Amino acid sequence: MRVRPDMVDGHPICHGAYLFTLADSAFAYACNNDNRSTVASARPIDFLSPAREGELLAAEDSEVGSSTNTADLIADAVEGNPQ
Repeated sequence: MRVRPDMVDGHPICHGAYLFTLADSAFAYACNNDNRSTVASARPIDFLSPAREGELLAAEDSEVGSSTNTADLIADAVEGNPQ
């Protein structure tokens, strides 16, 4: 996802909702692999650094544990090269 001008708030950094959406989409793909149909019961997020206009962002989600009815996943959003 490239941070566009309309995604930047008044600070000027990317609005957190866009970052959450990116991470949550990666989460959904990871949860629903292997023909499983699941939904999230919780999705906390920590904003460790701001994303700025023009930056290219990607998210990677991986399963770190699971049981019959639950799975624990972790997502990382990483910054690419601004253009």
